[in-house]
Amino acid sequence: MQAHLAQMVSLAQARGLRVQLTLFDWWGQDSDSAVCKAWAQAILAPFAGNQEIAFVELQNEIDPTNPAVLSWTEQMLPFLKSVDGGLPETVSVYTLTGLQLLANALRATPPDFYDFHYYGHAGDAFGQLAQAKATLLFQPADPLVLKSRQFPKPFVRESTDSSLCACSLT
Repeated sequence: MQAHLAQMVSLAQARGLRVQLTLFDWWGQDSDSAVCKAWAQAILAPFAGNQEIAFVELQNEIDPTNPAVLSWTEQMLPFLKSVDGGLPETVSVYTLTGLQLLANALRATPPDFYDFHYYGHAGDAFGQLAQAKATLLFQPADPLVLKSRQFPKPFVRESTDSSLCACSLT
């Protein structure tokens, strides 16, 4: 598996792309966090500090209403910082309520940014981002990334506010 991942990173680099590396998806958090830490370290070790990795996503669309998931996330984020060589880290959610719960729960151990997956109408995306930002009272050190599959082509809109970043995936 490591060879395939290394090949994908090389292919992306050859095409001028960087990789979002998601460590856990469709994965139930193991009560033995040592198993998860071993997995994360095995995946990240060859890429620690590698600038071809845009960022590391701990878990895709976590359930912030589950206390066990939040506890696991609070344990794993500091661990990732110890093994990823300074790569940016994130976790994602897909509801505004989930984003607020996650940010509140992770105040002591926040990721480098929060990743909000938006699945609504494209015309509402920036309104949702503004609502998320207002609801969470983000400080400039707590950026938010908004992703949507609804835009017809890749779109990046920059704000004069350094804490606001929005982008889309097609």
